[in-house]
Amino acid sequence: GLAGFLDRHPVIAFSAAASLFSAAGLPPFGGFFAKIIILFSLLEKGHFFIACAGCIFIFLACWCSIRIVSAVFFHEPEEQKNTKTEKENVPLSVGFVIILLAIFLAFYGIFSSYFLEKISVFAN
Repeated sequence: GLAGFLDRHPVIAFSAAASLFSAAGLPPFGGFFAKIIILFSLLEKGHFFIACAGCIFIFLACWCSIRIVSAVFFHEPEEQKNTKTEKENVPLSVGFVIILLAIFLAFYGIFSSYFLEKISVFAN
């Protein structure tokens, strides 16, 4: 169902890809820095088993995200018997939330040092 979504809604497709990559923990998005901080904290406290399990789950999240993004960007839509010739509409609220989330995650990833300084005040 996601095949060819890039042709129908390119801005939402790129925004959703950025959100998925952030959730998976790929740099330079905000999810990467959150996962790194948690993993280093676990290693500092000596919780190696939990950190290894976290790495496995991060790998699985990356794999699933890349599969979804590859379907959106690289697969051609299958022809169906009752295809519509016009674009399928995405509700405005859904598109707005996805685009806003992608902008926030990219902004947080780029300026993460600023946010980490502000957050570290509460850790001490």
